[in-house]
Amino acid sequence: MKIGLLTSGGDCPGLNAVIRGAVLNGVKKYGYEFVGFRDGWRGVVEGDYMDLPRQKVRGLASQGGTIIGTSRTNPFDGPNGGPENIEIMMERHGIDAIVAIGGEGTLAGAKRLADAGLPVIGVPVPLKHLDGVDSLHSIVQMPAGVPVATVSIAGARNAGLLAARILGAGEGEQAEALRAKMRSFQKDLRDVASAKGAALAQRVSQAR
Repeated sequence: MKIGLLTSGGDCPGLNAVIRGAVLNGVKKYGYEFVGFRDGWRGVVEGDYMDLPRQKVRGLASQGGTIIGTSRTNPFDGPNGGPENIEIMMERHGIDAIVAIGGEGTLAGAKRLADAGLPVIGVPVPLKHLDGVDSLHSIVQMPAGVPVATVSIAGARNAGLLAARILGAGEGEQAEALRAKMRSFQKDLRDVASAKGAALAQRVSQAR
């Protein structure tokens, strides 16, 4: 499975960290392939992207900016914009889903594309003044009848897990493989949580 990442809008903290988290977890746990659209939505409408292997994103957590660039391009403008053209681009390049990382403007475009039926997930990032809360508000205040999915602020791992659950709900060998990996991941989480709980209980017992 190939997932395309993009960062759009004004530069802000946390963009590279989200890219790093998505790629490292997606490759390690699910064997996904990742690409980064250059300069936000411009890269999407023009089909301009770069490969994002694990070695490309190591060490990004402490690096400011975004290695894939950003812009204020509207994905609905221009001769190559709009959901129909973007769907053709995704099929041509074998891209199964898009994860849009940014603020309110970025996620507004992502939402419109998702409403049109494209597999797009938004990750709100902390902005200069409101720490990403403005992005969350713009999403959760949608009217009844408009299905919207979002994740925690800067929650790249949750975005990947949500995408895996959606794609795993289908039929076929690929969907079944995703469900099996999700079950394995959930078991690992339970084991980690149980170990932490036991360690905490032991520390509390020793402190008495």
